[in-house]
Amino acid sequence: MNARSVSSYWKVGIRPTLIGVVWVLLCFSCMLLAFHFNSNLALAFVFMLFSLWLVAPVFGYMNLVGVTGHFTSKPTVFCSQPLGLKAHFSRKVSAAELQSPGNPAPLYMSKTAENSFTVIPDKRGIFSLERLLLLSEYPFGFFRFSRTLHLGSPLEVIVYPAALGVPEFPENHMSTGKQDLSDQQSSADIREYAFGDPLSRIHWRQSARGAGLMTKQFDEGNRIDDLFLKLPDDQDYEKAISQLTLWVLKADRNKTVFSFQVPGSEALKGQGKAHASNCLQQLAFLPEKTGKAGL
Repeated sequence: MNARSVSSYWKVGIRPTLIGVVWVLLCFSCMLLAFHFNSNLALAFVFMLFSLWLVAPVFGYMNLVGVTGHFTSKPTVFCSQPLGLKAHFSRKVSAAELQSPGNPAPLYMSKTAENSFTVIPDKRGIFSLERLLLLSEYPFGFFRFSRTLHLGSPLEVIVYPAALGVPEFPENHMSTGKQDLSDQQSSADIREYAFGDPLSRIHWRQSARGAGLMTKQFDEGNRIDDLFLKLPDDQDYEKAISQLTLWVLKADRNKTVFSFQVPGSEALKGQGKAHASNCLQQLAFLPEKTGKAGL
């Protein structure tokens, strides 16, 4: 998803820093001493130091003026997980920081025309960036320059709920007549451990060989294919959403056919990445409320 900046070409903010103020006071004090002792050499040295303060705004302004860029990111991310964004500037910017509104911490230090940085969405739904602030104290730190990059269209990313809770499906969510994978003793394959896999299915002998944690992958014929997932009634609303998110990811990872329902919508039944993405989007856009969950 792309959004190209349409900032005003000439607009750059400027204000003196504490270092700049101290530098001017130091130069003024040295100038008084040079006049007091009638030293032309000292006076010339003071003017040389003060000239650095005079040329700093010119170089700092030229560093940021006319800078444009666009930003790219992946379309989805889970809550509280880093979201990688890439910034592509029209040219290299020296010693600059990029900030997002409401976040005083710099996102990255600019070194080239293309940079990568991360933000961490802390709320499910839509994460939107409408403007970014480019800051620099180049060249000497006497002034702080700023340039606001207004995005022509907001950079929007869908934030799925955090996948937290108990990995095992509750018994009342599984149909009778099917046997859970944990009851099976034979495995058809071994794969890398994924978050949410029960510890009882870890292949410890294979993991001990130094290849990382490995999990037993059971036969397709033994999978649960009649599964109904909904918000747990006995949990707080947001925790129930995170729990249901974890179950959806586990069902998708196990290639299980499952039904899914959230308050205010009809039950959906399916399998595969598209079905899981649809379920996760419904969870991301559920209205906020307090209290216990449940249909």
